[in-house]
Amino acid sequence: MRRAGFWAALASTVLLAISLSLVFSLLTPAWETNDEPQHVQYIEYVVRTGRIPALSVANGWESGQPPLYYFVAAQWQKLLGIPAFRPIPLPTAPATTNPVHLQMVHHYTAAERQQAVWVHELRLLSVLLAGVTVAACFLTLWLIFGRVSVATGGALFTALLPKVPVVFGAVTNDTLVDALGALAVVAVLMWLRAGSGGVKRRLLWSVALGLLLGCAALTKLTSLPVAILLFALLLLASARFHRGLWEPLSVLVVGAAVSGWWYLRNYLVYGDVLAARANERMVRHFFPGCLNISCYPLSDLHHWMVGVPKGIMQTFWYVGGWNQLTLNSKVSYALAVAAIVAVAAGEWVNRRRWREAGRSLERWSLGALGIVSLGGLGAAYSIALAATQYQGRYLFVGLGGITGLITAGTWGALRARLGRWQWVAPLIWPVLMAGLLGWVVAVYLIPLRGL
Repeated sequence: MRRAGFWAALASTVLLAISLSLVFSLLTPAWETNDEPQHVQYIEYVVRTGRIPALSVANGWESGQPPLYYFVAAQWQKLLGIPAFRPIPLPTAPATTNPVHLQMVHHYTAAERQQAVWVHELRLLSVLLAGVTVAACFLTLWLIFGRVSVATGGALFTALLPKVPVVFGAVTNDTLVDALGALAVVAVLMWLRAGSGGVKRRLLWSVALGLLLGCAALTKLTSLPVAILLFALLLLASARFHRGLWEPLSVLVVGAAVSGWWYLRNYLVYGDVLAARANERMVRHFFPGCLNISCYPLSDLHHWMVGVPKGIMQTFWYVGGWNQLTLNSKVSYALAVAAIVAVAAGEWVNRRRWREAGRSLERWSLGALGIVSLGGLGAAYSIALAATQYQGRYLFVGLGGITGLITAGTWGALRARLGRWQWVAPLIWPVLMAGLLGWVVAVYLIPLRGL
């Protein structure tokens, strides 16, 4: 009976995530999500040529991205029978004070309408990845707490977070790297749970983690902070549990085998492994303003300690379109403060309880969530450092850690007070997100009308 409840809860949360992302995808007009025309341009280059595009103005400002998502999307396009096409630029919409305004004019010609249909079909890959991400978030909390109620609460929180279906309803490499990041957390927890006697299982999960982190590094550079911190965690855990160094090294070797060729290629072609200088020169053609640390030097403490965190908090919960559809800032900040308080309180309670019970494995597992969350924050700061953009969606590479940590904190802080009603605690954030999501759908999404 308990097993049936587990699978029912898992399937329900995955279905909800897929359904919400599909609704957002259908109601958001084609090209009206961040950089979608540029992502499609990259995919179409791969479909036409089967090669990685050169980093150039002609190939768009996303042409410097690692290639894995675009090759997967190209295969998805071929599976759907969509022919290669060149995106037709739409005219920019006039500025308006209307809360629901679009970036582009959508009075389509027949050819433009056909391309809009194809974009919606390409988005279905992201919709499916939403289900993968939420399933990983469910498994993460179930592995730590062994409670379906906590796992369900965390998965629902992830699925209902309004920014999640925005990202997973679009053509973007964020969707693949976010799914891989969430799965990497599961792999780390399985490695921790394998125990001192499970050498073969630990090797299996070490290889799996290396594959996931290697694929993530081959999808988007924002995965690198998460990969570095998880590797450090494995080194520390191996020393703590006397497992030796060969397992972390296997993660490093497998990850490098999967993605190392891409960074070597960058070094040989552009002179540095991240192709940062070549990418900056190309992007400056499209965005001639400030793009790097020269705009906000590290000595500008107010920017880095106040401005960037405020920008991340503002855009983590919801921002739509090309960042012109936003929440009230007070709502965003209030939710962020509540989340921080929940994490701090719950972290203290959970760790104290597990320390007194001598349960070090659970403490390390909770630490893994914190590590992944810090990796997501590092990804957001690295973008702010390089491009003066601070958007909450860059944290989503650590989404499994962030929503998991908030859910675990809320449950840990309130379970003793709620007694036999403790199952309510993991549902607090899903209820808040459901209300917020309903407001976003009513005010922004429905008036967009789709296509």
